[in-house]
Amino acid sequence: MKNNGICYRTDDDMVYVEQQAFYIVTETFRLGMNGWRKKCVYLLLTFLLMTIVINLSLTLWMIKVLEFSLDGIGLLKIMNQGLKLKGNSYIVDNLTANSIKSRTGEPLSIKSNKDFMMRSRNANGILSNYMHLESDQFRVLAGKFKIVDHRKKVLFSVGTNGVYIGTELLKVPGEVIVDGSILTTLVTSERGEKLRLETSTRKLEVLGANCVNVDSRAGKLEAEAYDDFRCESRDGRVHLIADSIYVPHIPTARASIFPVSASVSTIHQICVCENGKLFTAPSHEECHMSNDEVIC
Repeated sequence: MKNNGICYRTDDDMVYVEQQAFYIVTETFRLGMNGWRKKCVYLLLTFLLMTIVINLSLTLWMIKVLEFSLDGIGLLKIMNQGLKLKGNSYIVDNLTANSIKSRTGEPLSIKSNKDFMMRSRNANGILSNYMHLESDQFRVLAGKFKIVDHRKKVLFSVGTNGVYIGTELLKVPGEVIVDGSILTTLVTSERGEKLRLETSTRKLEVLGANCVNVDSRAGKLEAEAYDDFRCESRDGRVHLIADSIYVPHIPTARASIFPVSASVSTIHQICVCENGKLFTAPSHEECHMSNDEVIC
């Protein structure tokens, strides 16, 4: 089949172009999925949508329950100085902190089902102090242990130099065993109880800078050593029970001008001044002193 020509005009001449007829056979194609494939896609989209809704619901529920906010999580608030917690907290592992304080006007309670330990380290990371509270004992590792009151007054201190007790009164309900010495101004017992100072294998010394005062206001005084000496004071009288009694360094009044035998001069009598001082005098003379003697 011959098609009509198409004429194109140019400046030079006329140009005829033949146009041929083309026959195009078209077929219809259907886009998309039908049948079971389409159902699977819809089911997958539905499952994804339900998953998104469930995750979003759980996220909102967790935010609501844990009370997430810009300040912190629930009772735990984040502050510039650290963390602030209202209520009780349970520490599963170790807790490292610079300071632990309670709110103003409320106590701080620390509880443990087993042992309770506190450690501190120096700048080099070496363990310097250690406190271990066990079920039956309390152990402290430190260079010096000190207990102070609210006025910063030292009540009790233990160090290499000894034990210092800053209170005016120390009460011990039972016995006290001391391997060394005790420096104090007064040792007394409870009212109606006995006070006993005893050493089993060594000597017992009671020393004072000026004097030593032993007083029993409602009872008697007793002093005993190895069952060979006993001193009692009762009813206003002093009883000395011993095989021999030695009182050295007692001043002796000068005898008269009449000499006596040597056997007699070794025996003296004890005299008492008005102020309570003791001195000895020859047994054959009266208890008197000459005017130039200063004993009483």
